[in-house]
Amino acid sequence: MIPSRKTVQSPENLNGLYASIDLGSNSFRMMIAKVNYLATGIQFQTIDTLRDTVRLAGGLNQDNELSEESTTKALAAILRFGDRLRSFSPNQVVAVATNTFRVARNAKKFIDEAEKLLGFPIDVISGNEEARLIYIGASYIAPMCVGKRLVFDIGGGSTEIIIGDGHEPKLLESLPIGCVSFSQRFFSEGIIDEENFKAAQNAALKEIKAIAPFYRKMGWEQAIGSSGTARAIAELIALNGLSGEPHNLPVEETGGIITRHGLELLKKNLLETKHIERLSLLGLKADRKPVLPGGLAIMIAAFEELGIEHMEITEAALLFGSLHHLHNQSKHGANTKKKGILKTLFNAIGKQENIDTRYDLIEQLGKRFNVDEAQFKRVSQMADFFLDQLPTFKKEDRKNNRKLLTWASFLNEIGLAVSRADYQKHSAYIISNADLPGFSRLDQARLAGLVLGHNGKLNKLPISPGYIDWHLLFCLRLAHVVSRKRENSALPLIKVEQNPKGFKLKISKAWLEKNPFIQFGLNKEASDWKKIEWKYEIELF
Repeated sequence: MIPSRKTVQSPENLNGLYASIDLGSNSFRMMIAKVNYLATGIQFQTIDTLRDTVRLAGGLNQDNELSEESTTKALAAILRFGDRLRSFSPNQVVAVATNTFRVARNAKKFIDEAEKLLGFPIDVISGNEEARLIYIGASYIAPMCVGKRLVFDIGGGSTEIIIGDGHEPKLLESLPIGCVSFSQRFFSEGIIDEENFKAAQNAALKEIKAIAPFYRKMGWEQAIGSSGTARAIAELIALNGLSGEPHNLPVEETGGIITRHGLELLKKNLLETKHIERLSLLGLKADRKPVLPGGLAIMIAAFEELGIEHMEITEAALLFGSLHHLHNQSKHGANTKKKGILKTLFNAIGKQENIDTRYDLIEQLGKRFNVDEAQFKRVSQMADFFLDQLPTFKKEDRKNNRKLLTWASFLNEIGLAVSRADYQKHSAYIISNADLPGFSRLDQARLAGLVLGHNGKLNKLPISPGYIDWHLLFCLRLAHVVSRKRENSALPLIKVEQNPKGFKLKISKAWLEKNPFIQFGLNKEASDWKKIEWKYEIELF
């Protein structure tokens, strides 16, 4: 465990800033974050980051001592970190050192010098403590999950595998296999062939096999990759078209997913180049190239032995886990807020009792851009009313879709803060690029797609026939049309239907004749759908 420290409230930490430092075997990373108090807990908003690829594990000699060259480079990085943190107090900073410092014989000498340069204590944590903090961090920032999740983190010198439920780890292990150590051990000359890749994969399999039965017995509903290796692999798969069918959303490629198929295609690319220096892939960074083969071999071995088919990716979990640990120690004080408008409305609709933390994040983002809450209520209630009338399709997650529709209703106008012209494009851009912990990359892209398409001409949207959210888009657009006056006047009963060829709505003829503005909007909406070859019928009664 990280030792507890006596903390003192100081003027510096009243600004809500905290710093987390991870002295890893491949990279040294620092994150400065602001703590936001939400109705459902706390959220760390990243303010600044620093990263140095020191590859410290590569500086271990045969006697497990850090070389002078690697030590000099590593201490230079820590000096920069220390300079950035000069105004911070001790209860604002947590620094942990991982696998290389656990095995290096001269680690204490290094840590003593590093603490002087950094200005704060550095804790060399055990493999199990590293795994615990990784899981805690992932549990707060990974895509939402009902049930247990597996978190898999390939570091430079070790790999942590954890199963947990909620924010609590249940089963955890730290294995002595890492992307730096394996790349040096099996691909030291940069040569990549069937023989040495198989040897690396088998070595990883041997370690994972020893613990796999316990993990398979416990089981999980979601697999998460949290390391730099996992993120790099997911990006390479996405950017180089190795992931199979596209997601068919009207926004950029989401990435953030690792599949068995993608791993095999990436391995094929490596083997065909025969040497790491000749490897040319979109998105492959120079500092990642030397350690990619070892990391990929470990990832493939894990998928094979643990039976993983699909893995989502999240940010550096150890940094976030350390921040939550530090914040819990500091006893910063309870800071509760009243229930937000999103959760209040959702409970009023009566769709779900347990509200997830993503509601607070969406509300925070919307309020940053001065969302019109009264208009949101009108649009959201109407969109939800329309969705209730449509059939639930096979394999549709209606609960999650209802949430997406509510959030899209809340955020669709945030682009007005940039410009009235094409504001939906600005709204979608903001959502696509916002930090939204708890969202999968796919759901974040779907949310941006709904906001982009909620208004304007449909034939200008780059949506393929396989787009999965047509019915949600229909509900959101119709709600936008009938609520466009921004008045709380009574609306007539509007019935909607969906069939394979399109949509149909039934509305009072007498009421429409008294509301020509909305009548014009509905006729235009029907015309827009017909331009993309969807039937849109308005039946008057």
